[in-house]
Amino acid sequence: MSNETGTPRPFRSTCVSQRAAKQWGCVTVAELERCGISDRTARRWAAEGRLHRLLRGVYAVGHRSPAPEQRWQAALLSYGKDAVLSRSVAIALHGLGKPPSVTTVALPREVRAQRGVKPHFSSLPFERDEVVIRKGLRTTSIERTLLDLAAVGEPIERLVAEAVAKRLTSIAKLRAYVERRAGARGVARLRCCIEGRQTRSQVEDEFVRWLEERGIPVPSLNEPFGPFTLDGIWWKAGLVVEVDTYETHGTRHSFEADRERDAYVLARGLRTMRVTPRQWRERGDELARRLRRQLAADLGQ
Repeated sequence: MSNETGTPRPFRSTCVSQRAAKQWGCVTVAELERCGISDRTARRWAAEGRLHRLLRGVYAVGHRSPAPEQRWQAALLSYGKDAVLSRSVAIALHGLGKPPSVTTVALPREVRAQRGVKPHFSSLPFERDEVVIRKGLRTTSIERTLLDLAAVGEPIERLVAEAVAKRLTSIAKLRAYVERRAGARGVARLRCCIEGRQTRSQVEDEFVRWLEERGIPVPSLNEPFGPFTLDGIWWKAGLVVEVDTYETHGTRHSFEADRERDAYVLARGLRTMRVTPRQWRERGDELARRLRRQLAADLGQ
């Protein structure tokens, strides 16, 4: 590091603090230098507890934070502008899992690991929309994250279902993504997963099993439609099915939202049929007949 120059002495601590405040309490050696902090001063600050080494070329200012975001930020800073948080860290940043003990970072080149960090070479170059910012940190998009996990054999069925349920993505977006990335490692597993039945609750699972037991075709599940996500739709028949439970539809807000959804769907030439667990559990034969008649009528049979 060069001698202290540039930033006047009275403002050097403020310069460092301001940089760290934007980076989860982290600064790099290069940033210290730009604030006018020499090697000698940095070593003295470290001895005094004002700086704490996190990774190669990266310090925490003031104290180490228990927040995992500081560790993740340190990894990004240590490995440079091409580094992207990936895999289990990305899952945590998207709200689908707990912070892992090891930080995973994707890079376009082979690099050495550091304590607590597992960098991996990304043979599939990142496209622009595959890198997003979460909590101020560069990480892979939910679609790229699922693909990366599928590529290394991690189970993704639950993650796909939760991502769709939380509206982080949709089946339509995932289908378009796997077509765009056709041939990439992990695409086959991801495609197989999204073409399965993506239910969002145990009640929906139960409804699907009931349909299969009755020999009634299972609709496309949790399909995005304008501003809404439909529980199920038979596209050829133009029939929407909504699974209503008291827990999710027993409030005034839900009642009004359901009416808005039905009106929106009707205005676009589709009909809605609402079913409840009690109907298929206690009056299954009656519901099955009604559903078959409705499907047959809409198909012109």
